[in-house]
Amino acid sequence: MLTLPIKPEIQSQIAFAATLLKQGKLVAIPTETVYGLAADASQPKAIHQIFMAKGRPSNHPLIVHLADVAQIWDWGKSLSQETIEDIKQLAAHFWPGPLTIVIKKADWVPSIITGDQDTVAIRIPNHPLTLELLKQMPYGLVAPSANRFGRISPTLAAHVLKELGNKVDYILEGGPCAIGLESTILNLSGDQPTPSIAILRPGMISAEQIALVLNKPILNAPKQNNALTPIRAPGLLNSHYAPKTPFYRITENALSTEALISKLNTIFPDSKIALISHHSLSNISNLKNSLVSYHALSSDPAYFSQQIYATLHHLDALGFDFIFCHLDQKIIHSAEWLSLLDRLQKATLGCIESHQLYHFKLPLYHQDNQHA
Repeated sequence: MLTLPIKPEIQSQIAFAATLLKQGKLVAIPTETVYGLAADASQPKAIHQIFMAKGRPSNHPLIVHLADVAQIWDWGKSLSQETIEDIKQLAAHFWPGPLTIVIKKADWVPSIITGDQDTVAIRIPNHPLTLELLKQMPYGLVAPSANRFGRISPTLAAHVLKELGNKVDYILEGGPCAIGLESTILNLSGDQPTPSIAILRPGMISAEQIALVLNKPILNAPKQNNALTPIRAPGLLNSHYAPKTPFYRITENALSTEALISKLNTIFPDSKIALISHHSLSNISNLKNSLVSYHALSSDPAYFSQQIYATLHHLDALGFDFIFCHLDQKIIHSAEWLSLLDRLQKATLGCIESHQLYHFKLPLYHQDNQHA
């Protein structure tokens, strides 16, 4: 990873963040995926404050962030030589980067980090400020996404401030997140009924990429409660990453964006509607005098992932009655879209066809009844 020298004023901010963390405070940190809400991994009382600030269930495990692969061996227990070699190979190819591994935990690892499980999740993030900060934290940091539990992940410092306010003691400003989607989680703990290694949560590092590095089969993320997921991991709940505004996916491939906008105007003449898609409008006049606010994101999954959470934060703040997402089904069923579809599935209230919109009644879909 090519890094530029960190300016003295930024170094002082990093040092201040480290001081607060060592005092048991909470600091929001930038990563290449999303902003995390960090606590010193050696302080259970500070870690407990993460759960309180987020409203996160106490049995939901956290990811440990480290500065160097050499630190991992202190966290693991009874790792086989094969697992050690796998970790070294993965580290050489993907770290620092958006890959989290799950291994058997050492006896000393606090249960508050692992959700009372015998496994621990670890990664090395790819952000120069946070890597510099981690060098000053001997035991590393635990850092789930810096938002209220179940809500949209933050990809800007402003999102953190909006979500958590004074529940976070300091925000280390690191600019927009480069990837904008949570890390791939890979199970290397052996807690699965087959010799294959399984992805627990999809991310921008795919099963195919990992298989090429390890030269062994990698199973794609199974559904929650599947026999292949005997352990709990972040982001596996059916409802997650969700805006407060009712959010649905529309699946019809033959329906053009212009036709969908026209239909939305007809069905909801008195409502504020936001539509997300990746189609360019052939006739911009379709939006004239329309209550539909159209937001075109990239058809490239890498750019779409950078934009989607920030777009949802923006739309959620504008008081829309509904948000709809209409994506090209031919494009999104490719492997590159797997992680994005996973997030959209969890963030939306359902997958519908346009004819079902006629049955929507606003009082039944009030914001107060949305994702917990």
